[in-house]
Amino acid sequence: MIKKILLVLMLMVCANSADENTKTGEVDHMAIAIAMVYDGKYDAAKSELDLVDINSSELDRAKFYTIKGTLASKTNLHEQAVENFIKAIDETKKLVYFSPKEAQDKKRKYLFKIGSKSKVVQEIKIDPEFERNKEIKIERLYAYISQSYYKLKEYKKSVEALDLSGENGRNKSGLFAFRADCYWKVGEHSNAMEALNYGYKKFSDVQLLKQKYFYLSELKLYKAAVETAKVYIDKAGKKEDDYLYLAQMLIQAKQTEDAIMILEEGKMIFPSNPTFGLMLTNVYLKKEMPHTGATILENTANIDQKYLKDSVEAFRQVKDYSHALYLNLHVVDQKDNIKQKIAMHLERGEFEQITGLKDAMMRNGMHDDENMIYVLAYSYYMVGDYENAEIYLQLINDNDLFQKATIIRKNIEKCKVNPRECV
Repeated sequence: MIKKILLVLMLMVCANSADENTKTGEVDHMAIAIAMVYDGKYDAAKSELDLVDINSSELDRAKFYTIKGTLASKTNLHEQAVENFIKAIDETKKLVYFSPKEAQDKKRKYLFKIGSKSKVVQEIKIDPEFERNKEIKIERLYAYISQSYYKLKEYKKSVEALDLSGENGRNKSGLFAFRADCYWKVGEHSNAMEALNYGYKKFSDVQLLKQKYFYLSELKLYKAAVETAKVYIDKAGKKEDDYLYLAQMLIQAKQTEDAIMILEEGKMIFPSNPTFGLMLTNVYLKKEMPHTGATILENTANIDQKYLKDSVEAFRQVKDYSHALYLNLHVVDQKDNIKQKIAMHLERGEFEQITGLKDAMMRNGMHDDENMIYVLAYSYYMVGDYENAEIYLQLINDNDLFQKATIIRKNIEKCKVNPRECV
């Protein structure tokens, strides 16, 4: 609604200008261009600006270059934007105060009349409000220049322009985040930190703390980063990503016990997020506490079933086969289910259990998996069923597996000749 009202007002201004200029047969192209820029019709705005008589003594050149700079910025022509904003600053500095009566009489705003070779004799009067308005306009233009330099990745110049923008460069906490980002990108890390510290002191914006602990962690100053992160979480409220990032920093800082505490706390606050359990599992594995890690992973699988298969593997690795087989019953994907069963039976030397899974393997299309076929053939060999062993060995074409199959065939021949060798 506000946007529509502003657009209507701008169009009214354009209309009034057009009415005044109709008498002289002129159109206010600059006023129309302003409306076009506001409405996002940038090609039309450029066309109108091209029609402006830049040699006219009546032209507000500061406004003209400001509009050109804004249009260039809107169309991602940032070098042109900087160039035009600088021209707008130069023209603004030339503005001289005239009283309303003088302005009406002279119908101009410049001390030097454009197109005239001689100076116009004029007594310069100082009006504090007029001068302050000039200063405000210039500072605002420097703020625009700062943004354009940032787009051009000229970060040092972006900060310099921001410094010249006066209060426009210091009146929002986000500007200190912006300033810090510029310093960070040019490697001036201490200046970046100083900008964040000053901004936080002035605005108490916790987002500046967040940016600070990101920077500290990038510098591998983990102790300081962790302390800043804790203050941030305390002030900003408890958020999942912040807990996870803090835990990661603690792990990198080798503060394992603190990391476990943060992850356990996060796990309680955000019980539906499986990432806390996954990170805890990894921490306990690094601490060489695999059974604890497996138990936590099982709890994580209760939150998200896609981790059930990993949970089975974790218990298999700690050789808790009975619990691993129990969890395996709930693995929905039958191929994964069967492969895990076979792996556990193979580790325990339960070859008859593996041969008993033959029909299930075939039903689930595992006859194309030569690794599984080899295990099945090997299991038949180990239980003394040489006939079935040879049937499945003949299905193997893989080079490495074929060599292993050849060895089994030789052993089978020996066993047939002298069964006592295979007892």
